[in-house]
Amino acid sequence: MLSLLTVVNGVGGVQGTVPVQAWGGLGSGPAGFAMDATMKFGNLTLNGVDLALLVLCPVFSSLGVLVSFVLKEQEKKPESSFLRNSLEQVGQYCGNLFIGLVLGLLIALFFVGAINSEVTSLAKVLALSILLGYQAKTIWFSQEKVINNAIQKKVKQALDSIKAD
Repeated sequence: MLSLLTVVNGVGGVQGTVPVQAWGGLGSGPAGFAMDATMKFGNLTLNGVDLALLVLCPVFSSLGVLVSFVLKEQEKKPESSFLRNSLEQVGQYCGNLFIGLVLGLLIALFFVGAINSEVTSLAKVLALSILLGYQAKTIWFSQEKVINNAIQKKVKQALDSIKAD
């Protein structure tokens, strides 16, 4: 099934249409769209790499979280009933995947519009997503510590300035 994808230039003018096959990949040619194609959604303009980042970074980050979860689960030994362990694992698994999706979206937002439209650039960011997904819990906990320390420092400064008056 072929449909048409409207390709626009950076200014917003239409350059032409490209035939796109359903479930076509990111490669160039009649089965997909070129990585440097630009798509316009209302006032928002995204190129193929940006769209790939927004979709694939959360998925790849979740893969990293999954690898971390599987490796850490092998270290644990069951101490309670099978049903209780299974329910806990499902809850932890879903929570960890959510953390990975959010982290992947943040990674994608950092790189949208910042990398060129080559597949190698995309591959490097996706590899980074997997590695950061593997350390997702550590990243969130360290960020929480940094924020808490900054808040405590500002509160202490405010209290010290009140005492000085």
